[in-house]
Amino acid sequence: MPDWLPDFGKRESLVGKPFPSVALPNQDGKLISIPLGGLDAKPVVIFFYGGSASPRCTREARTFRSKYDSFTKFGAKVFGVSRDSVSFQKRWIEKENLPFDLLSDEDGKVRQLLAIPNDLFLD
Repeated sequence: MPDWLPDFGKRESLVGKPFPSVALPNQDGKLISIPLGGLDAKPVVIFFYGGSASPRCTREARTFRSKYDSFTKFGAKVFGVSRDSVSFQKRWIEKENLPFDLLSDEDGKVRQLLAIPNDLFLD
């Protein structure tokens, strides 16, 4: 594991392995399955954030919005994931003019599956 990567405890078991298949609803309620496209899958960028509309999460989403073209020029799809409801995601994506889907992990199962801590980026 690279030395710049935080100590993720049990997440080490996922390093170098295929991303597990997950499906979450986007801001329109459409179920999005990841990985995308099976063997011909496009690269996927997924960022997790604590909750839409908080100052920290708004900055994070805006950063991905400003870098969106950098990801898509390589054919990557970008997704933000939080525990917010589909309806809240819908309002926030429109307010912030985000060019990517926001996925709703309301029960936190995907975050738990990937062992992503809630406070990963807190100071």
